Amino acid sequence: MAVETGTPHPITYVLGISHSPPRRDQRAVEMPRKLKRHLGLDDEPAWVYVDELNIFAWPGPDLRPADRLSSRPDARETCVVGPLPVDWFAMLKAEVV
Repeated sequence: MAVETGTPHPITYVLGISHSPPRRDQRAVEMPRKLKRHLGLDDEPAWVYVDELNIFAWPGPDLRPADRLSSRPDARETCVVGPLPVDWFAMLKAEVV
């Protein structure tokens, strides 16, 4: 999620995604396979870590090309994997809060 700041670079809030299952002291939501396919991600189990919020300017040096994550042909040109369905995004926001 990005928030306009009145500057050329909005502030961005990003949650990490990992193939590693969460430890007992971590909070994470497993991504449904259907959602992963929608985003062009692989079929391996993955979790969104809702207790690790990263905050930075968009665009910025913290961004990496999505080509390692996505099967989309344009992934080398962007760090964006794809939009989340509204209901799933709302659920993630509630988990972070």
